[in-house]
Amino acid sequence: MKKAGMVILLAGIVLLVAVGLYFFFVFFLLDPDIYWFIKLPVVLVVMGLLLVLISVITDRARENDRYKEVER
Repeated sequence: MKKAGMVILLAGIVLLVAVGLYFFFVFFLLDPDIYWFIKLPVVLVVMGLLLVLISVITDRARENDRYKEVER
């Protein structure tokens, strides 16, 4: 039950991010009234946040406990 909930949650998050990126691309990047020196930093920040989010998710997905064998 827990894994099914996580799969559904992850699917919802992926869909929200995909739709958000689509609208970001269509309405922000393709707008000719916005200058390139404003678009570039915004694009870099969005890409950086996505990379950090992906790296955190992959690190959390690995269930390697380094201290599993250590006794307290």
